[in-house]
Amino acid sequence: MKTQADALGARGWVRNLPDGSVEALIQAPRPTAEALIAWAHDGPRRARVVSIEVTWEPLGELEPDFAVVG
Repeated sequence: MKTQADALGARGWVRNLPDGSVEALIQAPRPTAEALIAWAHDGPRRARVVSIEVTWEPLGELEPDFAVVG
């Protein structure tokens, strides 16, 4: 996701959770965020995407870039 986010110019972060799921915060114009979410429906090669839950929230403090955290 970081490679895709960087290519699209998005800010935020992504992390793997202990249960095998992935959580991300995407800060970008809505069309850019939607493009990254669309990519996430397939994910990277060898990923098995079961479902995606999206919550739109007001923009908070901007992240400096897109990072892999945790």
